[in-house]
Amino acid sequence: MFRVKLLLPEIDYTTGRVIARHEVMEGNYREWYDLADKEKDFTLSIEQYRKKRSLDANSYFHVLVGKIAEKIESSNPEVKNRMLALYGQIETDENGKPVYMIVRDNTPVEQWSELHLWPTSQSQELRGILYRVYVVIRGSHTYNTKEMSTLIQGTYEEALNAGLSEAEIISPREKQMLLDVYGVQL
Repeated sequence: MFRVKLLLPEIDYTTGRVIARHEVMEGNYREWYDLADKEKDFTLSIEQYRKKRSLDANSYFHVLVGKIAEKIESSNPEVKNRMLALYGQIETDENGKPVYMIVRDNTPVEQWSELHLWPTSQSQELRGILYRVYVVIRGSHTYNTKEMSTLIQGTYEEALNAGLSEAEIISPREKQMLLDVYGVQL
């Protein structure tokens, strides 16, 4: 993966094709280019660059989850899955469509810690067994700064609603750091 700045394209007047131009800002393009088979075609995917967020924000999210779980006497995975479903991001396929999973209806998926699912109202019966359709939620470790900000702000509000005081949730220094570094307004 390379971070690039798009430059004005050129047109090859012989073939009529557009020649895309870019300046590589990050990534080892030369090494990739040297190893690439120049006789083959490649697929190029361009998306807007978003600054990667620090793992500190993800750590803080998990601290909040633990505090809420303790306060409401629930498990960390259950609270985490609820927060991800309410304030997180849905997993999508290469076409931008949501990813779904079908699981036995009585499976306690809210206790899973590595796969995050949220139930839909859709179910189906197969050979006398009821199955539920779940939306797959992305894990918080994959979130960019904006997505993590939304997740932390929502989880922070849920912590307050659970009866935790602001002093129990975050220190003034942490609050300022989240604002300065991640733009999280608590």
